[in-house]
Amino acid sequence: MSWAPFHLACFPQCLQRGLLFGKLRGFQVNIADFRSEYAAIASMERPTLYREGEPGYEGWALLSNDGSPSDGVGYVKEDYSATSFPYKTPTRLLRPEGPFAQLLNGLAARGLRPARARLMRLRRGYKGNAG
Repeated sequence: MSWAPFHLACFPQCLQRGLLFGKLRGFQVNIADFRSEYAAIASMERPTLYREGEPGYEGWALLSNDGSPSDGVGYVKEDYSATSFPYKTPTRLLRPEGPFAQLLNGLAARGLRPARARLMRLRRGYKGNAG
């Protein structure tokens, strides 16, 4: 796979944490569509806690192991290689024609392998460590 369509940027604060951010040239999304879809999901499905005892960090799985919106939201202790990583089964929250499915399909069409796609949120006032 050629990395030509990718632009990787790393900012000083991210280097300290070992994070990289990538941009795909010519890849655009409609943020308003994401906000609308997120609001619909948040209003119809109870979120899952990332970690027990930390009620301020929670979310919903779009891709999971078993197809449920709760599987894969929480902390994953297992160490998976890039080729064996699970969490690739769409959940009922991932509408085939919705903006999140379009995003994941667009990434896959560019040679990436989306897995463990989640929508996560921090509740106002949350002071814990989400790991």
